[in-house]
Amino acid sequence: MRVESLSLQNFRNYERLTLSCPDFLNVFIGQNAQGKTNLLETMIVLATGRSLRAARDAEMVRWGAEEAHVSADIARELGPVRIEMRLRAGVGKRVLVNGNPLRRLADLFGYLNVVSFTPDDLQLVKGSPSYRRQFLDYEIAQVSPAYRDHLARYNRVLKQRNSLLRAIADGEASPAALEPWEPQLVEHGSRVIVKRAEMIASLSPLASEIHRRITQGSERLTLEYRPFFLAEDEPVEEGLQDLDHIRLRFVEKLHRLRRAEIQRGTSLVGPQRDDVLFKVNGVDARIFGSQGQQRTTVLSCKLAEIRYMEEQVGEPPVLLLDDVMSELDASRRSFLVGEVQDRVQTFITSAYAGDLGESLLARARLFHIRQGQVYTPG
Repeated sequence: MRVESLSLQNFRNYERLTLSCPDFLNVFIGQNAQGKTNLLETMIVLATGRSLRAARDAEMVRWGAEEAHVSADIARELGPVRIEMRLRAGVGKRVLVNGNPLRRLADLFGYLNVVSFTPDDLQLVKGSPSYRRQFLDYEIAQVSPAYRDHLARYNRVLKQRNSLLRAIADGEASPAALEPWEPQLVEHGSRVIVKRAEMIASLSPLASEIHRRITQGSERLTLEYRPFFLAEDEPVEEGLQDLDHIRLRFVEKLHRLRRAEIQRGTSLVGPQRDDVLFKVNGVDARIFGSQGQQRTTVLSCKLAEIRYMEEQVGEPPVLLLDDVMSELDASRRSFLVGEVQDRVQTFITSAYAGDLGESLLARARLFHIRQGQVYTPG
């Protein structure tokens, strides 16, 4: 899978840009606030329909413009794909794939698969559980239409249920009003949990093998999925991929915490409270891992994501590395590039070419970015 060309009009700080980029390794050099991250954001939006940086579409429209247009030509083993998107504040997105409009934004997933790695991703190990849940959702949604559907349905039911819990806490509704929503909450939530458990079961050995090679066999990494119903000191149980077992645990926890939920006016059960544990040599890397171990863990997981997605869809995704090379030492940078070289199309941004190393630059197609303009040297 490769992005062969990109086109931006009134997107962020780009008034107009058409970029040919069929090479496997593309490097963009520019100072901060010149548009490097915006360029990579374009590919994330075209892949998933949303930005990881913008809460509203209006934030992605260039100041003074009414709407933005972005498009990409994608080379895939199943045949070429052209994705076009219009973003207009207050109207939403209009998306065409090979000239055909999509009825639902969710139908966009799968035409372009991406794995992104930014300095913020270093929070994957030591940050809040919400960051790790986003990590799960972002990757699984790209390869599983069923997961996208169940997650969306679950979130809608959760929103309604939380609204009811607040009304009950305020004396404006009866606890009996919760009953019609709970079968849906359990069904869709249980299916989300099972898919997350399957993903971690696949990802953990991939990340472990990569981590072992990075550390030359001195460390062992394992990923542990911890659904909401497991107590902090409770060992991971068998059956996390058994839908009936998860339903039973869900209902059990739902009944046990009903009174506390009503008192607090919010849901205390469900996959919105799941977490993932990263263990290095059997201990929690979030608490006991050094900064170097935490960074190696994140790098291992990002490279494992590429392999996981390749196994799921039959070809590797596009890799987006946004100002992350300066966060890695020379050996980790070399390992990262070696893993994806000539196999995974990679886009790298950096403020300084010196952060990348001469050997990488010698193999890359080099671009410079300044004030929303992209130049090739020479």
